[in-house]
Amino acid sequence: MEPHLPTTTSVKLGKVSLECVTRLLLGLLGHVEQLEREIAKIKEAGVETQTNVKKISQTVDVVKDGLRSLQLQGPCTPEGPQPKTVEETPRPIPKAKPPTPRRAVPLQVLSPPPSPRLQSLIGAPASHPLAPAAHYPALVKVDHPNAYTGKIGSKAKQWLTQMLAWTCLNLQMFPTNQEVLSFLLMNMKDSAGAWAHPHLDQLGSHQAIIQTVEGFKLEFLAAFGNPDATRAAKQKITTLTQSGTCADYITKFRTLAMELDWNNAALRGQFAQGLHWEVSRQIATHKQHP
Repeated sequence: MEPHLPTTTSVKLGKVSLECVTRLLLGLLGHVEQLEREIAKIKEAGVETQTNVKKISQTVDVVKDGLRSLQLQGPCTPEGPQPKTVEETPRPIPKAKPPTPRRAVPLQVLSPPPSPRLQSLIGAPASHPLAPAAHYPALVKVDHPNAYTGKIGSKAKQWLTQMLAWTCLNLQMFPTNQEVLSFLLMNMKDSAGAWAHPHLDQLGSHQAIIQTVEGFKLEFLAAFGNPDATRAAKQKITTLTQSGTCADYITKFRTLAMELDWNNAALRGQFAQGLHWEVSRQIATHKQHP
């Protein structure tokens, strides 16, 4: 760096005074001192920078050495007493509890449900809200009826009624309609077994004649029912009239209707025809003024 000298007035040689020379020298000395101070500051800053760089380099070297030692030796485990492994004390095997004795479910004889045809004649009861699904009762300890052998007439109806009642008491064993039909068809032998075999073979297919329990009843009674009893029931029901209470008339009509294969319209018309004229008038009045 070149010193910046103040401009001086040009002085002709031979005419410079001592005072001017003195001022010039003092100005030069001041500039020299300022330059020396700036140079000293620059040197100090350079030394401090070198010191900082050296410290940083030393720190980096220490970190590198530490990482290298960890990679070679692995993580250090602090020395000291290790905890003892506690072995689990063997426990005795719990004793099995004896089964709690259960009470035997008393046998309940359920009356067969009323015929859907007769319900349509009397009138459907008022609708009620759907009840929650009930749990299946325990199985009833009653053997099912013996296999049907093919006897015609009242024996066939008795067997059918008993088998349907037994399936109702043991609904847990028959969750689907097809399982009920399989149970009924498999409990036949001799001539009845010969009749049941083709139905059992086609059960569940679109070619099966029997698809529902009601269809089984119709086919079964058509094959093993008493035709003479059917003709007699037809003659009796056409001449039946109400001579007492409505309950007596309904009971007699239901008994005869079970012997027939009439549809709902025919049964409804015959039932209305046999009612007492006062009951018929009350029914008509009730229909006109609900």
